[in-house]
Amino acid sequence: MNDKRFDSLRRVLEEIDTELVLVQADAMQGIVRTQVERGSISTAAIGNDELLKDLELSSHLLENGVGLIGPLKGDETRQDVEEWHQALAGADVGITSCVGVASETGSALLPPHTPDERAMSLLPPVHWLFLREEQLVPDIGSLLKTWQDAGNSSGSAVMVTGPSRTADIEKELVLGVHGPQAVTLFLII
Repeated sequence: MNDKRFDSLRRVLEEIDTELVLVQADAMQGIVRTQVERGSISTAAIGNDELLKDLELSSHLLENGVGLIGPLKGDETRQDVEEWHQALAGADVGITSCVGVASETGSALLPPHTPDERAMSLLPPVHWLFLREEQLVPDIGSLLKTWQDAGNSSGSAVMVTGPSRTADIEKELVLGVHGPQAVTLFLII
C-alpha cells in the first residue's frame, strides 16, 4: 500500500535502515502471512499490550505456523528468566508496540515495560514495531510531551531509532551487534 501522506516518513526511515509497512487493521492477516513467508519466520517473541491484542497478531502468527514466546508472568525464578532470555535471543522476530514515533527522526518511544519485556525489542535479530496513525508526532519534543501528558513523569523508557549500529576500529559500520539487525515499522492506517 502506498500513501503519499507518509512519503517523508518513509524517506526518514529509509535513512535509518527501517522499513515502513502501511496496513489497514482488517488486512493484518495477509500482511503477517507475507512477512512470515518473506522473512522465513518460525518463532516470534510478542508482547501482550492492547494494540497487539486488538490486531490479533498472536492468532495470525499461529495460523501461519509461527511459534510464540510471550512475556514473563512475574513469578519466574532467575533460571526461568535466563532461559527466557535465551529463547528470545533464538527467536526470529520480536514484536512490540510503542507510545509513538517522531516523524522528523523516525525515533520510536517504547513504554517502560519491565526490563525483561524490553528485551523483546532488543534480543531477536528483527524487531517489528506496531503503531496507529494517530501515534505519529512531528518531533521528539512532541513525543516526550505525549508521554508526559499520559501521566508518565518518571520511570524509564527506550527510544529506538532503527537497527543497532556500531563501527569497528576500521570505522566499518555493522548492524545488529547490540540490538536488532532490522526494524520494520507497521503503521496502522
